[in-house]
Amino acid sequence: PPPPRGAVSGLVVAADPLPAGGVGRVKAVRVADPAKLAALDAFFPDYARRPRGNTAAGWIAGHHVYFDLPGGDTVRVAVSANDEGATWSAGQGDFDSRGDFKAFVAALPK
Repeated sequence: PPPPRGAVSGLVVAADPLPAGGVGRVKAVRVADPAKLAALDAFFPDYARRPRGNTAAGWIAGHHVYFDLPGGDTVRVAVSANDEGATWSAGQGDFDSRGDFKAFVAALPK
């Protein structure tokens, strides 16, 4: 059967490197508001199917987005830092983001 459509919540996590010693603060924002969640969902077409592609991560992750799907499954999407969020991957292939992910993240509560 096809995977469920639409997440029930999302978590946006900045992929900042940890300082020396490996201890630091994680910057993460939970997205549960239906309108904001729909906007977040729209950046990554068909992510719930974990699409595969022929290109592979020639970029550095700036954020990880965890989508909690109905039924308890979670999909992790890595979002590029070096092209300001224009590229994403669910693990096997690179895809173009739709919209301005960087602006979306900048508007989230700090």
